[in-house]
Amino acid sequence: MYSPTETMLRTASDNAACLGSLYDVHRDQILETLDMSIMKTSIIQNQKVLCTIQKYRTNNSPNLAEIMGIEHELRLSLLLNFIPKIGISRIIDYFHTINPYTRCFRYHYSDRIEHLLENLDQITNLSQTTLSTNSATHIISGVTIGIEAVIILQLPSDDKLTHDIDILLEKIRNFLQNNIETITLMLEEESLFDQVLSTTVYSNIPKLEKMHKFINVCRALYPLRINPKEHQLLKFHLSPVKWFFPTCNPESARNLPLEPAFRDMIEHDLLHSWTIIKRTNSKIDNRTKALLERYLPWQMMDAHRIYSQTKVYHDDVVERLRLLIVSIRSCQNVNADIGQIFRDESYILWRKLIDDLNMYIDHLQAKAQIIYELQQLEFNYCNALDSGIQEGDDLIKIQQKLTRYEPTRHFLCSNDDLKSMDLLSWNYLRDQLIGEHENHVKLRPMYVDFSYCTYKLNETQIISLPMKPVPRP
Repeated sequence: MYSPTETMLRTASDNAACLGSLYDVHRDQILETLDMSIMKTSIIQNQKVLCTIQKYRTNNSPNLAEIMGIEHELRLSLLLNFIPKIGISRIIDYFHTINPYTRCFRYHYSDRIEHLLENLDQITNLSQTTLSTNSATHIISGVTIGIEAVIILQLPSDDKLTHDIDILLEKIRNFLQNNIETITLMLEEESLFDQVLSTTVYSNIPKLEKMHKFINVCRALYPLRINPKEHQLLKFHLSPVKWFFPTCNPESARNLPLEPAFRDMIEHDLLHSWTIIKRTNSKIDNRTKALLERYLPWQMMDAHRIYSQTKVYHDDVVERLRLLIVSIRSCQNVNADIGQIFRDESYILWRKLIDDLNMYIDHLQAKAQIIYELQQLEFNYCNALDSGIQEGDDLIKIQQKLTRYEPTRHFLCSNDDLKSMDLLSWNYLRDQLIGEHENHVKLRPMYVDFSYCTYKLNETQIISLPMKPVPRP
């Protein structure tokens, strides 16, 4: 009989798995399913509900997969793409920034545990089955079945509105925790959810993941709970394959978890990189992209270059880590210097590219917002680099190069550093030009951005073109 001390748990990563499925813990992959007709099973009724609401105090995005109880080794396998991310495991891909207005609403219902009976005669019968794979390290000897739903809500940055929504969330949590069949809300309460900025659903129940409204998900939970046929896998209980097949190759079935310190460092770097890569696409929305392509095309090209490089290095690191981690988990390379990978030049460059990409995209996003806000104030925008302004130019040369923008006569000149160091002066001079524009509606002021050219401004200033002499009659 198998020993409970050697049984491990894994969050269910494949609803097609079942009792008797062979499992490879080196890659967290489901292999073939054995004929269980010769095995007796037992069911332990559990029927426990846990409904919680998680709030966050900072803008530092936590590891949601870890908080949801997805095991360390499985999280690493997901990040290394050993298995597809489906159901609840997709939460590892959540890339949006988590802040004090984020809420994580979790419903967990464990209905029952089905497991193979620990019967020596049964195990003897099963051991006569021929295995068609040498990759199996474990067998799914038990499964926990039930419902898991995690809903990430991004609330508006309005404290009064957020407070009202929080009260409503707690009310719904009480309904679900106490197994109350009908969630009854007043019309004005239910309308509060129309103010939620985004709703993301992760679940082991496919029909829940297709729902886009929070209240619809919550109202679907009670009918699902009382219908066991709708329940899906929550956890795999894995027992060593050697307990069922004593004659199997003991070498291929060995398993060695990674050292926690190295495992956590690798997970952190992979998760950080993947989050930045996915977040990059969401930050450059259509409006931002249009502004940047019009006014800062070279900077957009740089962003594409850094993004492509980061993706290439990410894929390369993942491939090398896959080989290394399988060799360690399978005890083929017990003495591997796993710390060496952190010292490799390509790994160091990959981490630098991640940070460079993150900072550059944040910069471009902020710049696009500045351009947009200036446009709302009827300012035009000009990149000084595009005007040919460069180191060594004097005021007269700069004025000459700005004449191409006539009839504009007044130019607010600054760069990112000057703006951030003395925002008060920047705003004062901007407002001064706004006032002049109100008196001369046809002459729109212009912001000349010196951030990307070699000419170094000492202060934010207004440069005006000299008045042309009026021709004599």
